[in-house]
Amino acid sequence: QAGLCGFVKNKVLVEKIVLVVVDGLNEEIWHRWEHTSRLSAGRVPTLKSVLHFNHPTPFPLQVNSSLFDKWYAVNSLLQVTHKLASRAERVAVEKEKAQRKMQEAIERAKRKQLEKSDGHSKPIKQPEDGEEKKNDSNEDKKHKQKSDSDNNSNKPKKQQLDFKDPYRYVLGRTELFDNGYPLADVPELAVSQTTGKPFVVNPCRRRNNSNDSGSAPKRKLIAVDCEMCWTARGLELARVSLIDDKKQTILDEFVMPDVPITDYNTKYSGITADMMKDVTLTMEQARDKVMSLVDGDDILVGHSLENDLKAMHMIHMNVIDTALLYPHPRGPPMKSSLRYLASKYLNQEIQRGEASSAGHDSREDALAALNLTLLKIEKGPSFGAAKLSSVSLLDLLQLHKRAVTMVGDAEMLKRMARGHVSAVPSQGDDDTIAKMAPAARNPKLDLVIAHLHEFSHDVERIYANPSEAAAMDDEEDEQEESGHRNKRARLTASTSKATHTDEEQQQQRTQEEKDAEASANVQRFLCKPDPLLPIAQRQALRKLAARLQRVYEAVPTNTMLVVVSGQSSGAAVKMLQDEHTKCQRDSVEFTKEDEKKRALASMRRGIAMIGVKK
Repeated sequence: QAGLCGFVKNKVLVEKIVLVVVDGLNEEIWHRWEHTSRLSAGRVPTLKSVLHFNHPTPFPLQVNSSLFDKWYAVNSLLQVTHKLASRAERVAVEKEKAQRKMQEAIERAKRKQLEKSDGHSKPIKQPEDGEEKKNDSNEDKKHKQKSDSDNNSNKPKKQQLDFKDPYRYVLGRTELFDNGYPLADVPELAVSQTTGKPFVVNPCRRRNNSNDSGSAPKRKLIAVDCEMCWTARGLELARVSLIDDKKQTILDEFVMPDVPITDYNTKYSGITADMMKDVTLTMEQARDKVMSLVDGDDILVGHSLENDLKAMHMIHMNVIDTALLYPHPRGPPMKSSLRYLASKYLNQEIQRGEASSAGHDSREDALAALNLTLLKIEKGPSFGAAKLSSVSLLDLLQLHKRAVTMVGDAEMLKRMARGHVSAVPSQGDDDTIAKMAPAARNPKLDLVIAHLHEFSHDVERIYANPSEAAAMDDEEDEQEESGHRNKRARLTASTSKATHTDEEQQQQRTQEEKDAEASANVQRFLCKPDPLLPIAQRQALRKLAARLQRVYEAVPTNTMLVVVSGQSSGAAVKMLQDEHTKCQRDSVEFTKEDEKKRALASMRRGIAMIGVKK
């Protein structure tokens, strides 16, 4: 979100664009980087000197970082606002998306039909040896026409898709992965990050136990919502509610975590200590109850349902998520709240207890999600489809037949790269730059995107181990001061050996004083405590500068090079958030609210530097 930040003259001469996304780089770090470079007499090179950009100051950039989604910033960066994409382009992109979803729906319909006919097809009788063949051409033609008619009747057609079928709105495998749903075949999404326990797959029992009649089991539509409380491990399941398609409550149970509750989270969960006084139901028992009522073929409905499934340690593949069913006007990764959707489309006020600290009601939230889903099914796919103010840059480039290559972490490529994008996985930043170089020199490519993430990791390591970083800084400062002493000694020796005029001696003493003052300023600056980024450890900056220098040397002339902030390091915010949570659990006043706001503001202030290599 930088707005109109620059103008490129003779842009037809720009042969390609190389976009380098640097995680952990923000506006505050850039200012400290420049300041350190000036005081250290260039020992820490600046971005300007490395990239040879004419513009001395980077453009400000609002970074959409998230503490919970490390690819959130990159995904937001690859969104083009409506001011830069014409209406025709936005319509074409949305049309292409709709066609892809339609194709996925057709594939699901084919699989569904195969599941129904599996095991019930009759064997084809082969003609016996010597059997008389039909010679009548008319009969052969009729037989062929009938065969073609039978084959065509078995093919699912686009117009045969029923938009009243809830299965039409079930999330596909890619959508589940992109939104962090529990998945059995993805290791990081198959185990709880809170408890470390593996998730359990909800089996399709009715399909497995179906008779030989060939009729497919009827899918039920069931809404679910969970409430969570704080324990020493984090948020854990404390209540689960199920509502069937007749809007009847079929399950509403309180759940006791297997570790003590430290905060009932009443403002949001609506749960109090009195409600949990006699509760003995465990999370595993609650999950078993849910799975006894919800078959694997049934469709679960909810809002941001991935959080509820993770709380129940459950994997369910057939889900309808109202947060995705009604897209946010600003496009992904933004999502509308359930309260907003209920107010806008149902004319219903929910979660009113939040203002009075009475909390939410899981039955009310589940019913609202169910009503929103039924309304969508009744009105059709276009209902509630917001006029998006942004489109994906990658989709837009595909529309204009532009060749794109992305180089970076394999996990990032799985989530960000589209089908037409050439994805090149890499191991670490050095490997990323090595694989980016041939792509940047490829004349057939229009855009090359490289993602560097190790600088953010270096910053977090420095922040997590301040004593180790301070020891390294003391050693480096001692070496630097020793260098200054040697320099002053050489200057003193040369002064004693040579004869200079009074003016030259005065100039030399003045220069010595300036060197000593600069050294003292560097030490005072570097030793200044800073919770966001202790700049005493300058190796991370030098390493990043060296990598960006390699990027600049790798790109050919007439290439526009864009260096932009990616996911900011949230180490400071995480620490303050954990401290805030601990104060809430211990009923102690949190006194660092202003510091937390400053850390959040710093996390969101990024930069962008743009230049053309001549």
